[in-house]
Amino acid sequence: MNFYKHHLGDYSAATAHLTWNEDCAYRRLLDAYYKREQPIPSDVGAACRLVRATTASEKKAVAAVLEEFFDLEDDGWHNRRCDAEIAAASLQAETNRRIAQDREANRRARVAHEPTTNRSRPQVSAVHLSRLQTPDSKSHTHAGLPRNGVDSTGISEQVSVCFEGLTKEKQEVVRGIVDALNQAQVTGADLNHPRLLVQVLKGASAEQYRRAAHDASRKGKGLEYVLGIVRNQLEAAESDARELPSAPRPAPPVASTPSPQPLTPEQLQLNKERAAAALALAKKTLARSLHQAPTSAPI
Repeated sequence: MNFYKHHLGDYSAATAHLTWNEDCAYRRLLDAYYKREQPIPSDVGAACRLVRATTASEKKAVAAVLEEFFDLEDDGWHNRRCDAEIAAASLQAETNRRIAQDREANRRARVAHEPTTNRSRPQVSAVHLSRLQTPDSKSHTHAGLPRNGVDSTGISEQVSVCFEGLTKEKQEVVRGIVDALNQAQVTGADLNHPRLLVQVLKGASAEQYRRAAHDASRKGKGLEYVLGIVRNQLEAAESDARELPSAPRPAPPVASTPSPQPLTPEQLQLNKERAAAALALAKKTLARSLHQAPTSAPI
């Protein structure tokens, strides 16, 4: 065991009377017990070597702790708490191992039952294929997330398509992908593999498959690993496309200010009269202020 629970309250209550050396000896004995998952050797000298007790006081502390907290049996010094924790950890490890084995067996069974021949795959017509390339708004949520296995391209990986229904450009991409997989010794792919064709319709390139196949060959993985890598790349590209900022809206046109209309002769005459009256009032006010001003400043 590389880990065990150390309850501070329980330990402090049980060891409050120990000396410094006895406390150190007890902790080291517990660590050795859990690490080896075995009882402490029955020979006290061997137990001292196990916990690196060299001086007389340290060896005396080891012997005292063994007598108080351990029980001597045929195979060594036993501690009931340690035995219970090791048994529980072993049971949990066995349960985890069994779950992992069952999960791997189920995965291999699914892979073995996947269709690998053209005869077992339903084909669709070119008309049906063209419909697959058009997004269906009914299969999307308001947030643009995929629903019922269909993403924003409107194409589901559960739909089988035929190689003959592709355009010549897409057919060349599929041929390049199959060649790359064969060169990397990744088996199970052919020109009518349904998930491969669907990923090509979504924009997957032969270069993406070539890099994924190289990685799978290096790690000893198969076709499912390659398809998973390409699927994740396509989903990441789709997510990035949704997050791109939209084009800025054009600014609304600025309303033009109408040009002023020329004044009529009557309006010009009225403005002149108003200006003359204002000037006369200003002169009168200035003359009155000068007449009332003091002749000299106060000392």
